Amino acid sequence: MMFELNIDKILDNLYISIMWNVSVYLPKIIWALIILWIWIIISVLMHKFVMYLFKKFNIIELIDKKPAQARTLLSRANFLEPNNPKILSMLGMAYLELKQYDKAHFHLAKVKKLQPDLGIADTQLAQSYLATGKPEKAIEHLLTASAAEFDPTIVGLLLVESYIKSGEMDKGINVAKNLAKNMHDNANIQHHLGYIYQISGEIDKAIKQFEKALEIEPNHAKSIVSLANIDYQNGKVDAAIDRLKAAIIISENDIHLITTLAKLYIRSNNSVASVILLEEHFKLNNENEE
Repeated sequence: MMFELNIDKILDNLYISIMWNVSVYLPKIIWALIILWIWIIISVLMHKFVMYLFKKFNIIELIDKKPAQARTLLSRANFLEPNNPKILSMLGMAYLELKQYDKAHFHLAKVKKLQPDLGIADTQLAQSYLATGKPEKAIEHLLTASAAEFDPTIVGLLLVESYIKSGEMDKGINVAKNLAKNMHDNANIQHHLGYIYQISGEIDKAIKQFEKALEIEPNHAKSIVSLANIDYQNGKVDAAIDRLKAAIIISENDIHLITTLAKLYIRSNNSVASVILLEEHFKLNNENEE
């Protein structure tokens, strides 16, 4: 039995079918495209707003000086871009400054998950663990950061602190010695090694390191204070006071030097001199501000 094909009828049915599908699905497609474009526009605007925040504010400086304000700004940015590692990292830093360690750890762990090989994430997590009394966990992350070749100075200094807090003094000294060797012209690093020697009871080595720091930076406040404290502990009160007074003549606004000298005056039963020193300092500061 032969079937006769009616081309016109087939074409009519096909046209009706196409038009029906278009009438049903076209509005949905149009709405989907409209929603997609709206989403793209909102995403671009959100990104521009986040970039505006970063340009308007020095976020790192804000974290250091006004961490609560930094946290507010970064929380808004994080809401707009929840998986931006840079925002999460800085938000974690803000929480660290505010001593809200659980929240800091939550955000820093997200950075680590998003970018496992990012050395700064491990370094910041180490700071979080150190702050909550878990130096062993801090060491794990710092060794990972070191392998990722993240800033060797920061990682090294944190490793020293972590080893000391975990009771591994020898490892802490070795890391500090390597830092001092690699950064022989950095007064802070030389002083840091001296401090490690001091707390480990190796006072002669500590003094040599403090003096080495002063060779690099003649009025290095931390080293002067450390040597003055050693003088005081050895019963050389006058020598300690003279050392600090000479340094203050050069660095009259160094609050570390001034407060240390004020404390020494009090320890040596000369509270009047302590009060006069502090009054002069605050008077000078007020005049400078005016």
